[in-house]
Amino acid sequence: MGKEIIKKIKELKEKGEIIPATYDSVFKCIIQDEDLKDFVAYIISNIDGRIIDIDDMIFVNTESTKNTIFDKVNVSDIIIEIDSNKINLEMNKKDSKKLRNRNKAHFYDEALKTINVTYRIGEEKYFEQINFDNIFIKDELISIYKRVNIKSLEEDEDEKNLIKYRVNMANVYKKYYTDGKELTRFEKGVGILSFKKIKDLRKLAKGDNMLMKVVKKLEDLCENPDMIKLIDDEKAMEFGHKQDIKEAEKKAHKSGFDEGEASEKVKTAKRMLKDNFDIEAVEKYTGLSKKEIKELK
Repeated sequence: MGKEIIKKIKELKEKGEIIPATYDSVFKCIIQDEDLKDFVAYIISNIDGRIIDIDDMIFVNTESTKNTIFDKVNVSDIIIEIDSNKINLEMNKKDSKKLRNRNKAHFYDEALKTINVTYRIGEEKYFEQINFDNIFIKDELISIYKRVNIKSLEEDEDEKNLIKYRVNMANVYKKYYTDGKELTRFEKGVGILSFKKIKDLRKLAKGDNMLMKVVKKLEDLCENPDMIKLIDDEKAMEFGHKQDIKEAEKKAHKSGFDEGEASEKVKTAKRMLKDNFDIEAVEKYTGLSKKEIKELK
């Protein structure tokens, strides 16, 4: 494995941290792990109140339209099918208009499919989207969204089985770290999906075999070079959407490569190097050569 990867694995150990499941790559590894199905069923059941048999859970392949980790617009994070009913799990590491629109697109796409299945087989099915939001939204840990009549506030009978949930993960963070309060078992599960300090994760999971399995999986992922590389790609993708990159591209389109654009690319490259990105990632997202990038170190 590369020197940069070894360095990052070592740094995580020295900091006593793991890569949290707020990163899509980690989230997918945790949720789709066959040995952690009991954890997934437990989390979902505590959100929607349904009793789920783990033997009935089928993970639908969401990778078919995805060529690389950067092609995320049309790809849901996780879709679980249970007897033709579907549950879409989305991890939202941060808040953005683009992310909200992506989640809405996933919701309405799968909602329409659910309505079609209901019509075709004559048996009512449900579709749920569960958003794990790593941002503070409101005091409630779980928010429920349904289609209602704005005058009578009655649920729309034709769409009563199309529901969106938002889990306020920052609520758990605040309760544990700021308020210093004891967490419920469900809150501990949510915390394990968002906390990164190993000592805190182990404390939350202590004495609970189900939660300890999840923490062990998270720790193991931090020893996996491929996972570290995927996380680097995710971070690089975020850099790729920064405004300074967009402005540089506009300048390049209008007048070709000039000193202004070069300055922006150098600034971006320096920030990426400071955040320990691989030279290949910096090269891809700035257009600078490897030689130019090495000279910036």
